[in-house]
Amino acid sequence: MNAQAPTPGETPADPVLAGRARALHIAKRLQRVGYIGFAAALVVFFIGIVIGLDDATATIIVVFLGVGSLFLLPGILLAYSVKGAARHEEDEAAVRRPTRGDRGPGPRS
Repeated sequence: MNAQAPTPGETPADPVLAGRARALHIAKRLQRVGYIGFAAALVVFFIGIVIGLDDATATIIVVFLGVGSLFLLPGILLAYSVKGAARHEEDEAAVRRPTRGDRGPGPRS
């Protein structure tokens, strides 16, 4: 099975590829939200350094870091698992594909 990856907006005919495309889309969204959480924590930290860190600022930073971690970890794991499954399928297809020496008897030079 050597199927091409669908272009954005195109639905693949193979349900496995469709599921992988959906999972990869979800993973990218999770990663985006996670990185936004870390970026927001960083921005609040530097604002806190300039205007003075207090308990409320530290709490906001910790909340943003927690939200970022909560979304980023599953996003990264999901993306790696989808990419790993695709790579495994390609490797399996390469093993099943005959090599040049396996074509059987033919004209000899």
